Amino acid sequence: METTGKRNRNIQNLLMEAAIRHIEKHGVNKISLRKISADCGVTHATVYKYYENKKAFINATIPYILSNMHPYLRRALKNAPDEEPFVVLCKSYVRYMVKHPQYHYLLHPGTLNAQPAWPVPSPIERSPYFDHPYIKIAEDFFSRCKVQEQEYSYLFPLLSSMINGLILLLNRKSLVFHGDFGDLVDIIIFQPLKLKPRRRRKSN
Repeated sequence: METTGKRNRNIQNLLMEAAIRHIEKHGVNKISLRKISADCGVTHATVYKYYENKKAFINATIPYILSNMHPYLRRALKNAPDEEPFVVLCKSYVRYMVKHPQYHYLLHPGTLNAQPAWPVPSPIERSPYFDHPYIKIAEDFFSRCKVQEQEYSYLFPLLSSMINGLILLLNRKSLVFHGDFGDLVDIIIFQPLKLKPRRRRKSN
């Protein structure tokens, strides 16, 4: 028998997935909570049971996407203990976002609107680079690639832009590739940039 808590989570998940589809199709300003509710087979009032208003409902889509994406990336790392962690993350991220293009659309609207997703760091403005959850893995990778430390805050946004651009091309069918999409990360990004790290020392 389904518990009340589980039923509530299922309804919220349905609402979030429907919202993401509607935003991708119609844009944030044109989504209808009535249509989303109808798609989920619930009443319009149900949305307000879980979310204070339309803005709160829309804002909840990003945490929802991240709560699904991060466990996927962590599992990918766990399942590939002998592979380069940062490369595993990048390849897994590409695979995940090609499988869920609507997630990528919401997380990176700048890729469609020609808006910079990563502002250039300056002595005053703090770059989003420093807040990234996988930054330690990236820094370890850069260090073993003999990248100068002062270049980390520029290289990370560059790689992010290249990877998200690759995902955009794949999702728009502007780039056709028959095989593992993760392999394109090596072919298009890491190999041309000559990012080949020294092997990590194994702890005894």
